[in-house]
Amino acid sequence: HGALMSAGPTQFENCEFEYSSSDGLTVTSGEPTVTGCTFKDCNPGMDLYAGTSAQLVSGNTFEPQIQHAATAWAGAIADLVSQNTFTPRPDGKYNAIRVRQSTVAESMTWPVPPTSFVYQFETDHDLTIAGGTAPVLRLLPGTIVKFWSDSHITVGNNGLPGGLIAGGVIFTSLRDDEGGDTSGSTATPVAGNWQYFNLTADASADSCRFTDCSFRYGGQDGSGMMISAA
Repeated sequence: HGALMSAGPTQFENCEFEYSSSDGLTVTSGEPTVTGCTFKDCNPGMDLYAGTSAQLVSGNTFEPQIQHAATAWAGAIADLVSQNTFTPRPDGKYNAIRVRQSTVAESMTWPVPPTSFVYQFETDHDLTIAGGTAPVLRLLPGTIVKFWSDSHITVGNNGLPGGLIAGGVIFTSLRDDEGGDTSGSTATPVAGNWQYFNLTADASADSCRFTDCSFRYGGQDGSGMMISAA
């Protein structure tokens, strides 16, 4: 790793993180200050683990990386994307903000990804939206979300309500070149590339809405469906 950081008032200002075969900066816990830094040719530039904060991660430039630009858990996505500058790879490959295994326990809105970027879930990286305050995740028009293999989204869980509101969003396979060649592969997408949406009986009926959305290439073997609505 370029830098491995745990809890504490760590600060990085006007630093360069370059040419790392793994993360340029890994944040495992806490609320770091990262400002005015440049990330280049890492894999990825930054990785924000579950429970970390990106409120003080701002004014940084993510230049083209070896593969995807950054990885973050759901709660850090909004600040990371809205407060920093992302430059896509000129070959159009791997331009993604990867989402870690996450639980959305409070309401949030993810910004539309930067130009030429998408949100991406890797194998077994699932998203659960559920909590005592009935949290809602909002996805905005123009957003593209890509999944691969055993990844899925669950709305409502174990008696805890949750909601997902999406308008004009494309949910598709990592191998779908809509929005760019995110996989870096010549393989074409096929049915069953990813699992499903599980809208459980705990999903909030008035906060679970999809408008003008596209769902593609899901229904992986074993899931039996692409959308399950209780």
